[in-house]
Amino acid sequence: MIELIRYIITTKNNENIIEGCLDSIIKQNENQTPKITIVDDNSSDNTVLLIKKKYPFVEIINCTENKGPSANRNKAIFLHNEKYFIFMDSDATLSPEWSLTAFKFLESNPKVGILGGKILGADGNLQSAGGEFHCGGTGWLVDDNYYEKKDRYCFWLPSSTFIVRSNVIKKIGGFDEDYVYLYEDLDICWRVWLNGFFVYFNSELLSSHIMSKTTNTEYSLAYKTYLSKRNKITTIVKNSDLVFLIITFPVILFIIFGEILLLKNKYQILRGNLSFFMNFFKILKKRSKNLKNIDKEVFINQKKMYYNNHIRFIRMCLKI
Repeated sequence: MIELIRYIITTKNNENIIEGCLDSIIKQNENQTPKITIVDDNSSDNTVLLIKKKYPFVEIINCTENKGPSANRNKAIFLHNEKYFIFMDSDATLSPEWSLTAFKFLESNPKVGILGGKILGADGNLQSAGGEFHCGGTGWLVDDNYYEKKDRYCFWLPSSTFIVRSNVIKKIGGFDEDYVYLYEDLDICWRVWLNGFFVYFNSELLSSHIMSKTTNTEYSLAYKTYLSKRNKITTIVKNSDLVFLIITFPVILFIIFGEILLLKNKYQILRGNLSFFMNFFKILKKRSKNLKNIDKEVFINQKKMYYNNHIRFIRMCLKI
C-alpha cells in the first residue's frame, strides 16, 4: 500500500505544529517509510530545519513566492506519480487506520475520485462531515448527527485531509492557482464531478484539524473576505451549467446586495464580486474547458445535489 501513496502537505511557519502532522502519518506506516512531500511557503522560522533534522526522509520543496496552497500543491502533484495523493494541512492529523481504510475503499470503488471523512476540531467536536454548496456559500455538514454517520456521495470535501486519485487530479489540471486560498477544495471537487468521478464521504475515516492556524497569521480578515467573494462567484460561473446560471442569477444578485448592506468589510465584498468582471474572459475560458467533455450521468447526479443544497439553504433562511 505505502508505495502507492504520497502525502502532500503545505506549510508556512509551522514549527510548533508540523510534528503532530508528520507523526500521525508515521504511526500508520510503522513498518515502512511513508512518501511525504512538504511544500514550504518560504518559512521564516525553524520549520524547514526541524523537518530536515527529525524527518530526513521527507522531501521538501521550497517556494520563494507566496502564491498560496493551490499553487504549492500543484508543485508536488506534477512532480510525482504515485497512484494516490493524500492532501493534508500542516495543522491536521490522521487517525492510525486512516490511510489503510481509504486505500482499501478506493481500490474497491474505481469511480470515486476524491474520498474524505469526519474531521474533528481542536475541541474534539465535529468540524466537518462533508460539504454542501449554494449561492450563499459553502457549508460543512455537522447538524443532527445524521451526516457524520451516513456514508454517501457529497458535493465537496475539505482539503485539510482528503485522498485523491493522481490520474484524476492531473487530468483536470490540479488546483486552480488563481484562487490562492478559499474555495480551492470546493472547486477541485466540482471539477472531479464534471469529469465523471464521484466525491465520497466515508464515516470510518477520522482526522483532526486545528483550522486556520496558518492563514489567520498570513491573511488579514479583509483579504480573506475579498478572496471568499471573488472565489465563490468564480466557482459558480466556471462550473455551473447555463440553465442553472440563468435560474439563479437573480438569487446571486440578491445575496450580493444583501451582503453589502448587512455585513462588514463592504468594500472587500464589492471588490471581490466585481473582480469577476475584470477576469471575465479568463473565467469563460476555464468554463469552456471544464464543461467540454462532462460525464452526463454523473453530472446529473451532481446537479441534483446542487439543487438540494439550495433547497436546504432556502429552508434554513426561512426557518421552515
